[in-house]
Amino acid sequence: NTAEMEKMRMQAEEKLRLAVQDRRNREKQQAAGAANGAAVTGAPAAAEKTGEEKNQNIQVLMTQAQMYIHQNMLVEAMRLAQNILELDPQNKDVRNILVQIYEKKKL
Repeated sequence: NTAEMEKMRMQAEEKLRLAVQDRRNREKQQAAGAANGAAVTGAPAAAEKTGEEKNQNIQVLMTQAQMYIHQNMLVEAMRLAQNILELDPQNKDVRNILVQIYEKKKL
């Protein structure tokens, strides 16, 4: 069970890393396009798929962070929460996870 969880975590982190890298690349392209006065456009279907995948990755990582909290593995939970916030800074659920981590750490 632990090996399976570790495998799922590694897969989710790899997807997250790729999503973050893709986001950074898109932001760079948009910044370069804005600097040149040209708008960068992409296929709407591809953008929707990327957004859907990003949401799925975030959900997997949030579930793993919750499991880490319940196992009192707070450092790992914090690391996952920070990764999720990098993808979605306005995510309120992740902020709740951070509050749980803080509360457990106080005990």
